Amino acid sequence: KYPIEIKTTRGRNNGTKPPHYLRQCAYYCLLTKTEQCSLITEYINDGQFTFERIQFTSQDLNHYLEEMIEDRNALQNAFDRQTPKGLPFLKDWQCNHCEFVDDCENIG
Repeated sequence: KYPIEIKTTRGRNNGTKPPHYLRQCAYYCLLTKTEQCSLITEYINDGQFTFERIQFTSQDLNHYLEEMIEDRNALQNAFDRQTPKGLPFLKDWQCNHCEFVDDCENIG
């Protein structure tokens, strides 16, 4: 009836959900035309799980839809130009051990 997203993490985030967890759930809701999503989170360090149902308002989903369309347009533009220049460079934890991080930084 609605999407289920499963995440694993080492951090507790002071009891708050990271914004990208909510964004991903909202995108799934938009794609499935629902207003709720289940979020299951496994905390690797202590083996605990949380089970939450996320309910979005129509206003929330409209905001995420605008964001999704903007991101899609930027990605399409980069694809058409055959360069990632102009796309956001997030430099998050995944970059720490990536062999291409210097290439990304040089592209700008």
